[in-house]
Amino acid sequence: MRQQVVGSNPFDRELLYQKLHQGTRWLYRAPGWFGAFDNCLWDIAGKAAGLPVYALLGRVRERMPAYYNIRGMSIEEAQDDARAAVEQGFTGVKDHFYHPANENIRWLTATRDAVGPDIAIMHDCVGIYTFDEAIKVGKALEELDYLWFEEPLPERQQNILIKLCERLDIPVLATEMFMYDTDMCAQWLISGATDMIRGNARHGTTQLMKLAHLAELHGTTIELNGVGGLWGLVHAHLLCSIQNTSFYEFFPGGWHDAAGRSLGLQNPVTPENGYISPPDGPGWGAEWDFDQLDKRTVETW
Repeated sequence: MRQQVVGSNPFDRELLYQKLHQGTRWLYRAPGWFGAFDNCLWDIAGKAAGLPVYALLGRVRERMPAYYNIRGMSIEEAQDDARAAVEQGFTGVKDHFYHPANENIRWLTATRDAVGPDIAIMHDCVGIYTFDEAIKVGKALEELDYLWFEEPLPERQQNILIKLCERLDIPVLATEMFMYDTDMCAQWLISGATDMIRGNARHGTTQLMKLAHLAELHGTTIELNGVGGLWGLVHAHLLCSIQNTSFYEFFPGGWHDAAGRSLGLQNPVTPENGYISPPDGPGWGAEWDFDQLDKRTVETW
């Protein structure tokens, strides 16, 4: 990284993005390898301008609804956790049920019964189904009015995903396993192997915004995975600056928040009544306890 960027103007984000993106093959790096660097450039730009990143991008909303990843080792526990999420103000929930197809349909039906008809629900099975099972589960999700069907098949099966998207009315959300690769994500959407794009800003804000605009021009959404950097701060800014997106992904239990606070971050993102908002400070708006950060520092250079 030092060999490629030292001496460059930090405001030349697009120039640096193009250089590092095009040079990825020559450096033998995985796509998206310079995402943290790109996010730092956005932070520098915001601090130099005295503006939050959402103001640089152009804010479209002041707050964003979050969906809650439900937990439970039994149908009853999953139902209870889903009901608790709704009571806390969440308007969307997502499962990670990994049972055989018929058993999953039972759990999916129970979840809809638990939260009622007005809550958005998503099913994330992490590619466990065969094509025929994915068709069966997808049709059940359509009857249950689920919002999307996430990773129904392994994403490497592009030709099979195209067939699946053609057969189902519920939107398929793929590309989580290569959301670091903006070119691959674009080709999966263009080819019809996914109906929506998955993205994560830990691979860089510049490339994520390119994918968001591509999805918008294709009449679909980009859905951001997890917290995306600085324990939710980066995604909070982006979600309030992208029109064609639906939710912030929230993991209950506090481990994301605890990790940030353990390093000295004083304002990790936590939903309030089911919504999140970005801070108004310059750049990403991170507030640090530098004494705590110093205690955790291993090395500087």
